[in-house]
Amino acid sequence: MPHSVITVGVLVDDKIYTFVTGEHMAEISIKKEDWDLLKIKLKRKYRDLSDEDLSFEPGQEEELITRLMERLKRNREYVVFTIRKSMV
Repeated sequence: MPHSVITVGVLVDDKIYTFVTGEHMAEISIKKEDWDLLKIKLKRKYRDLSDEDLSFEPGQEEELITRLMERLKRNREYVVFTIRKSMV
């Protein structure tokens, strides 16, 4: 069965954030220049997260989502929602 993929671009403060939905794909795309602020926001919200938990390189969104699901003991939808919310 073919998988549907939907890409949505959102313009916020002159920055474009791209969200991709589809099975077994990261629903978000995080740019390196946005990661430092996002990391700070996530660390403030979840003080138990270590620097290792929040290690990230562009293109590794799926690994980050999976790691946060395990550490936070939350489902994928919650983790993706939390990351998206922290990006704006």
